[in-house]
Amino acid sequence: MSIIGSNGKNVQGIQFFPHEEVFYVQREHVIVLLFPAVGILLTAFLTISFVLAAVRFQYIQDLFYLILVLLLALALLCLLSTFAVYAFMRWFYQFYIITSKRLIHIHYFRIGGFHLDEVFYLQTKPTEVECHPRNFLLDFLGIEDVFVYFKNLERTVPFTFNMPPDSGKIEKLLEERLLEGNGK
Repeated sequence: MSIIGSNGKNVQGIQFFPHEEVFYVQREHVIVLLFPAVGILLTAFLTISFVLAAVRFQYIQDLFYLILVLLLALALLCLLSTFAVYAFMRWFYQFYIITSKRLIHIHYFRIGGFHLDEVFYLQTKPTEVECHPRNFLLDFLGIEDVFVYFKNLERTVPFTFNMPPDSGKIEKLLEERLLEGNGK
């Protein structure tokens, strides 16, 4: 059973209202996995290189210390693989959903807990949608965060789509559906 149905309208764990239409369901960009993967691979490479150099050049003469180094290296590699699985699962189970009645950010990775952030359009009117890159590299790649600002004083923090793959499409969809629907 998948989290998102083939039509994009069946999202596990979310109850939709009658006549609520799902416009968009998206994860973060795959590039968020790049930096943890590079760090994990670099650390694993350095660990394996250190162990191989210690064995090859006989820096460690005593059998006890050699076994200790091998066990510590194995423990570090197990920790790195656990972190890699966690980074992937965090990315895989995090969604941004745009419907006709609300914006939803859902994160259902059970180890980290269930997180649901939703904004209803009738209670909180959106006033502005902006795209901003986090840094120069992401700006160069065309990956931007999408911020939705509201005029309600109860929600002073913008709703943020963190690094979606197609921020321009999200911005256009939100401007067409939300801002023009409010008389802007």
